[in-house]
Amino acid sequence: MIKKIIEKYKSGAFREMWNETKWLYSYAAKYKWLIVIYIVIGLFATGLALAASLVTKNLINEVLGGKISAAAVALYVFLGLSGIAVSALNRRLSAKISLRVNNEIRADVFGKFISTTWEEVSAFHSGDLLNRINGDVSTVADSVIGWIPSVTIKSAQFIGAIAIICYYDAAMALLSLISIPAAALISSLLLRKMRSYGTKIREAGSELMSFFEESLQNIQTVKAFGLSQSLDGRLAQLQKIYYDTSLEYNALSVKVTSGMSVLGLFVSYLCMGWCIFRLFTGAIDIGTMVLFIQLSSYLSSSISSLISSVPTVISATVSAGRIISVLNLPREEEDESLAAREIADFGEAPEIEFRDVSFGYKNGGKVFSEVNLTVAPGEFAAFVGPSGGGKTTLLRLLLGLVKPQSGKATLSAKGKTTEISSVTRRIFTYVPQEKAMFSGTVAEMLRLFSPEATDEEINAALKAACAYDFVAALPEGINTPLGERGAGFSEGQNQRLAIARAVLRKAPVLLLDEATSALDLETERRVLENITALCRGKTLIVMTHRESVLPLCDSVYRISGGKVEKVR
Repeated sequence: MIKKIIEKYKSGAFREMWNETKWLYSYAAKYKWLIVIYIVIGLFATGLALAASLVTKNLINEVLGGKISAAAVALYVFLGLSGIAVSALNRRLSAKISLRVNNEIRADVFGKFISTTWEEVSAFHSGDLLNRINGDVSTVADSVIGWIPSVTIKSAQFIGAIAIICYYDAAMALLSLISIPAAALISSLLLRKMRSYGTKIREAGSELMSFFEESLQNIQTVKAFGLSQSLDGRLAQLQKIYYDTSLEYNALSVKVTSGMSVLGLFVSYLCMGWCIFRLFTGAIDIGTMVLFIQLSSYLSSSISSLISSVPTVISATVSAGRIISVLNLPREEEDESLAAREIADFGEAPEIEFRDVSFGYKNGGKVFSEVNLTVAPGEFAAFVGPSGGGKTTLLRLLLGLVKPQSGKATLSAKGKTTEISSVTRRIFTYVPQEKAMFSGTVAEMLRLFSPEATDEEINAALKAACAYDFVAALPEGINTPLGERGAGFSEGQNQRLAIARAVLRKAPVLLLDEATSALDLETERRVLENITALCRGKTLIVMTHRESVLPLCDSVYRISGGKVEKVR
């Protein structure tokens, strides 16, 4: 058995749990004094309970002796009421610490998810990420207050009970410890299996979360194509996986718990038999026997708590591992060069240059091969080409969401030159091809990108995007709440709101990714003319497949076959 435990340690199961535990408690460091106070109060409550047991012993012996002390009764009542008060205080402190740690970890994890490189984080389903931010973070936060503090308090209860029993009867104390080696051995042998089940359950939960999120986001398509029965079938499959995995884990837990309970019952009967024997031989009195019975109950309770903490520990470390797996993904590198910061702060349109830029996604083929292009400050440039040809990828390169695998993408202004990075991203404002609306009122959604914008500036941006009329007609104008992802507005209206949002930001370079594809030709022409007039001196880059845009442009590039060619 010992050999198997050593093999499991060498295989990395214990080491992995230890690393996850260290990460988990790095978040608790900020609240270490609150946690210490929580442990101290818990230890005090344990001391009160043990003291109450000793007082009970004396009271019983006094009653059997025909006399009873008022002071002993008063002390017994005081200890009982004090225990209730201390327990209430500890529950309150526990909730406070857990909520604080929960909020801190969730905010930190969310911030790190957001700062992860776009290509890496986009490999995860948003439902899976949501499950990690909510379910896994909650499990981790709860364990901060529910694991080591609880183990410390229960261990103290166990040691205190054993010490008192040993004081009165060393043999009884020895009998009480029989189950510990077996419990520790069983827990260690089942560690890997329990971690495996824990991981499978969390993954099955993520699959369900992803399914629900995707189905609700596409509710219109679900209804339009009558997909309810198909989705019901898919849900049944996912639920069955979750159900079966959970039941398998439950079966393992029931077997372990039942085995431990039988072992504990055997030890309890053994201790009870010993107490009866000692009482029969006159070695102990009735009060001492009652004391032993109470302390045996404490021992059983503390052992059960320590054993039941094993699944909790495993669940917490599994959740910690799932969070760490995302936190360890590459972060966006901040360009700390002076040139990057200066160009980003100039507030003027820079020259954009690609020199021999090649790029391809990790899970796909090459998109660009040795691309060379230059967009001058204040230029209105259009990029045309077939769907899937690389227009959106070019915008991602400009925004620093992805990096060239070879060659350089640079910005130049006032004699300074820097490579495009996350720092230079604030030079750009962007209208994506897909809907990217946020919850809140129209004004709140627009101010999310320009917090200091006045109502007058918002209205001016709406007019430039030909969105003012339909927004003004809303029940509360710009203070009308938006539906989720712009629900309630047409595709064309959502596009115009996105354009207004980009214009409001007042960045020196405006990027439009098929931003007028849902507009009729007349509205498209008016919007582009308004933007051109309002953004005079700024650079406009348009990705489009519509020929109607091209007469307004200073230059036109064609993207095809991994090449970018200037055609006008």
